[in-house]
Amino acid sequence: MDYIQPYLDFFAAHPGWALAIVFLIAFGEALLIIGLFVPSTAVLVGAGILVGTGHLAFWPVLAATTIGAILGDQVSFWAGRFFGESLKTMWPLSRYPQLVARGEDFVRQHGGKSIAIGRFVPGVKSVVPGIVGMFGMKELYFLVVNVSSAIVWGAAHILPGVLIGQGLAFAGELSGRLLFVLLVLLVLLAVGGYIIRLAAAGLTPFLNRTLSRVSAWAAGFDNRSMQRFARAAAPENPR
Repeated sequence: MDYIQPYLDFFAAHPGWALAIVFLIAFGEALLIIGLFVPSTAVLVGAGILVGTGHLAFWPVLAATTIGAILGDQVSFWAGRFFGESLKTMWPLSRYPQLVARGEDFVRQHGGKSIAIGRFVPGVKSVVPGIVGMFGMKELYFLVVNVSSAIVWGAAHILPGVLIGQGLAFAGELSGRLLFVLLVLLVLLAVGGYIIRLAAAGLTPFLNRTLSRVSAWAAGFDNRSMQRFARAAAPENPR
């Protein structure tokens, strides 16, 4: 516990830094395409755990998460409105035409509900706000759905961490081993979320390249566990 306590004390004494991180993660997660590569779930659940253990206050964390998500989607929407169809030929959308096509189909299928539903769907969530902007959705309607769905999205990410943190606080002081396990789980959550987003976005070639690099890195260790991990991470390994 000694090696992590200084960080907990720092965030407790300087909550503004923690709130800034939470805001930036939620904001980046909502930006066009960029959100695919932001580990929002792990960071926000981690922030919720700090709330549950008493190191951060609940409402400021929820507000930072919600405002970040709102502004990220709003920027993406404005980009779609301003650039129109030409947005699809610009970076970063130009690199992911299949994902853009899936997003367009998703919006046509769900209409105005796609803003709220899409926020919880891996892959298409990173393009839906820009696409509805391209399609000419009324800004007031988008703003209302954007704000309301962001509140639900923020709570859905923060509250599980709060419950975990409260359970840990109820059990007493965190042991070093328990905290290490918790940190490992958050890292696995971040990696798992990253893989799920890429797979859901239809970015299989990119995912395979990433897995190949991870597998090659792990194979370089003279360790049985790392060798097993390398074989499991290899793209040719059936899943």
